[in-house]
Amino acid sequence: MNALLNFLAVINFFLVFIYTFLGLNYFVILSLIGLLIRSKPLQHYALRNMVAPDQWWNAALRGEEDETVSSRLGRAIKSGRPKWWAKLFAGFVNFLFRIIAGQKNHCLISIEKRYEEGAPSDERLSFIKEDKAA
Repeated sequence: MNALLNFLAVINFFLVFIYTFLGLNYFVILSLIGLLIRSKPLQHYALRNMVAPDQWWNAALRGEEDETVSSRLGRAIKSGRPKWWAKLFAGFVNFLFRIIAGQKNHCLISIEKRYEEGAPSDERLSFIKEDKAA
């Protein structure tokens, strides 16, 4: 049943991503406008609105609804045992943030403090390989 729910979670992630993509792009453009006109309040407003779909994507992937996908990917990379697809996805996210925001290692920087020591108790689809020694 867990494998079926994980498969459904991936399908749901793609559906939610498609649903939120247009709005996300609008706020990226708004953020860039804020950057061009040097308006910190506009940039901050746009950023807050870009975090919301990111948290929805994470919840769709059976993660904590208050954590971003970037934070979760960062935790996987920091563990030293990311699943191959999490490593690939983190590379893609890091590349996007390098191009858009000039930020290196976005996923590692994005790890939320309260999750630095590990996953929330309700995370059901791990981005980290199981430790065979445990």
